[in-house]
Amino acid sequence: MPVHSHLPNLLTALNDDILFQIMNNLTLADLVALRSLCSHSDDIVATFLTSRLRTLLARFFDNVDAARTLMRNTNSVISGSSALAYVLPSNINWQPHDLDLYVPNGEFTHVVNSLVLSEHYTNVSPAHIIDHYTGPVERVVRLQKDNRNVDVIQSASDTALHPIAFFWLTAVTNYVSADHAYVGYPELTFAQRALLHPHYINNFHTIAPRANSLIEKYQQRDFDIRMREISWSHYSPRPGQIIRERKGSCASIIRFFGDDFGLTTPIHTSDTVIPDITARQRLTVLWRRGGIPCGLGCVGRPRDVNTFAEEVGI
Repeated sequence: MPVHSHLPNLLTALNDDILFQIMNNLTLADLVALRSLCSHSDDIVATFLTSRLRTLLARFFDNVDAARTLMRNTNSVISGSSALAYVLPSNINWQPHDLDLYVPNGEFTHVVNSLVLSEHYTNVSPAHIIDHYTGPVERVVRLQKDNRNVDVIQSASDTALHPIAFFWLTAVTNYVSADHAYVGYPELTFAQRALLHPHYINNFHTIAPRANSLIEKYQQRDFDIRMREISWSHYSPRPGQIIRERKGSCASIIRFFGDDFGLTTPIHTSDTVIPDITARQRLTVLWRRGGIPCGLGCVGRPRDVNTFAEEVGI
């Protein structure tokens, strides 16, 4: 008899407050496993994920429903530390203080104007704010209301996901849309591990000074940050050694949002058909993390080691 055979009955016996307290201590991967047990657990997890999203949006928007609709209609996503906090257990020892909203190129003006007119935000963008963002970002506007800050980031293409592939750390390669949550490197992220983007490593060997403050910030958030995944491994690289297991964090492997290496789940119940933006958008993003291969005989690795991301029409 499976170990979890009585778990659906146990879930039914517990009240929602107790269930929410339990789920507050689970990662998104745990919640995905929990919701697969039965239709009742799926309903519970969907209610929990919806509640967490509404709580997140309520910190920055007075009209939560309108904000969520705006995200859905414009294919915009939340990323950065707010998305990371959403997919981790809620008992983490830190909370994000601002919101990064990534929008498709053609929706930028509409989203900014909507937040200014409907939510009464004010544009307080400092000079050179875009310098804080890497990759295909065209413009950034910082909006402020009281003590709340929202950065609206315009993608250089018609998908809001394009810049996320260039993020400085694997731990923040995540997004929350109006209806789905996604984690780019779940094995590393839920183990509180993270790999630094090669653009922040000088000659692939030493950490660039501009990364120091960022690294310190996430080390304080209990992340173990390394330059190469092999530094966590018990394997010693040897010439000609071949490791057949392929991981999403491999320096050479081609990734895309929605592949088998990432983790995605609907915020609503599984039987509710609301396509995520990866299905609605006209472009998909391919990326390779880049950097020096792990040294464990990566199969079919390319000769160059430069990180890239490219758009492919679908």
